[in-house]
Amino acid sequence: MESMKHLTLSAVLLMATATYAQKLPQPSPKGSVTQTVGITEVTINYSRPSVKGRTIFGDLVPYGQIWRTGANSATTITFDCPVSIDGTQVPAGEYAILTKPEAGAWVIMLNSNLKVSGANGYDPKMDVATIKAQPVDGEHVETLTFTIDNVMNDGADITLHWAKTKITFHLDAPATDQALANIDKALAEKEVSASTYG
Repeated sequence: MESMKHLTLSAVLLMATATYAQKLPQPSPKGSVTQTVGITEVTINYSRPSVKGRTIFGDLVPYGQIWRTGANSATTITFDCPVSIDGTQVPAGEYAILTKPEAGAWVIMLNSNLKVSGANGYDPKMDVATIKAQPVDGEHVETLTFTIDNVMNDGADITLHWAKTKITFHLDAPATDQALANIDKALAEKEVSASTYG
């Protein structure tokens, strides 16, 4: 009987510890940003490492190597409508954002493998878009931050800012073209429905 009490108490303590541990601050907390661009919803989900006095690019994040562009798991970007990035048409969907930092132009890849973590498991055949972007100096930002800036009806800028480095790429999401495509799709579905049940 006494041993049962000890087991029950141990189980309760374990559950309490697990629950409490989940509420502790994380070294790289989760972050997200969502913005409607025209009629397209764009969402970026990522984990946010901090500088903590370290040299980031060229050291903690080496030049010339593929980086998952955040901490923990891959950073992802989601579009609920098709968009165009650097002249490449990207279907609606969710993609991993991978980067290859350099002292000069970075390479940014949107990859359809959401489980890819840096060079491990990276397959360039699964890239849906590849962008070159020039890093620029900015104010110090302690924690990795993504923003969606310069929002217009037909596009916006996606910016990564960490330490004193900023990288930006532009996405086009023409609202008029997408609205017309949505109307055409709705009309086609209505015609199919009418012919099916008429």
